[in-house]
Amino acid sequence: MAILFGTIIAVLPVMVLIGLMIVASLATNGFSRESALAAFMIFLCPVAVTLPVVTVASLLIGVPVTMVLSRLGWENASAYVAAGTLVRGALPLGWGYVSQSHRLWLALMGAAGGATTAGSWWISVRALQSLVPRDTLGGQTEDPMNAEAPSLNEGTDRTERLSTVTVIRPTKIGGMTCLKT
Repeated sequence: MAILFGTIIAVLPVMVLIGLMIVASLATNGFSRESALAAFMIFLCPVAVTLPVVTVASLLIGVPVTMVLSRLGWENASAYVAAGTLVRGALPLGWGYVSQSHRLWLALMGAAGGATTAGSWWISVRALQSLVPRDTLGGQTEDPMNAEAPSLNEGTDRTERLSTVTVIRPTKIGGMTCLKT
């Protein structure tokens, strides 16, 4: 889902321009079933081109960055968004086959898409982690995936385990809705 959000944000300016051109073209040339289908396919072209690039970049760059941030203990929203913005903004600058002025626009759209992808990845991972009860996974809170399940004879009941779940809820801060634990 994070990859799709990042893709849509990255291509949104292009899709708006294409949408306006399509509306003007259909108004001028008339509306038919074939022209509507062709217009729809042209409208989706930026997503069809960008989605594979974002997916590959997320797998080849995003996953290793996540592992490095986790290993260094630097996992937070700011680190993810900064890394996504820098990496996705820098990728188009290295493309030699695109003119310099176009590289800047691609870099800006890539940076916006990278920030969105990284931010939505952070939110989705933290939301999933909030569903895992802490302090009940064999007494180990660092790595819940490697912890042993608690024994039923240890005296922990269901209410104790549920009371340690972190809940993320929307909160209004300065007119913006943010997630707060």
